[in-house]
Formats: sequence, C-alpha cells, structure tokens
Amino acid sequence: MATASLFVRFSRETDARAAVRWVAPVMGVICLVIAIYDLFEVSSITSEFFGETIGVQIGWGLWLLLLSSAVLCLTSSSILKRPANL
Repeated sequence: MATASLFVRFSRETDARAAVRWVAPVMGVICLVIAIYDLFEVSSITSEFFGETIGVQIGWGLWLLLLSSAVLCLTSSSILKRPANL
C-alpha cells in the first residue's frame, strides 16, 4: 500500500494527491511502532524448561520489519518535502 501511494505521488498531478501523500509516512510510522513493540515483547518472553530458564530469540523477519519501516518513514517524509512543481 505504501509503495502504491508513493507511485501515485510521483505519477499524478491532481488534488487527490494531497490526501494520498500522507499514506506512506503514516503506514511507516505504524509499522515502526509495531516493530518496536514486538521487539521488546518478544525479547521479554521466558519459560522454565526442566529447571532452566530459556528465552526466545528475535528472528531476522522482525529486524527486517524494523529496518524497512524506518526506511519507509525517512524516504516518504523526504518525498513529502519535495516541491509540488517537480
């Protein structure tokens, strides 16, 4: 969805663009907040197994979500600051 809204931002020159241009930054912030929440939530899970405490490790998918959400926030906000006549 965020990629589609960025495409619309670049390709259309209408008034509908004003509403659509905020979709990507909002989606990036929402995904970033969810990734940070899940990062702390997953890392705090522990369990007792045969008398030893074991924990869950964070996988590559959660790190990828965190990184890509941050990149989406940065790139989409820089596109918003771009002048309208370009």
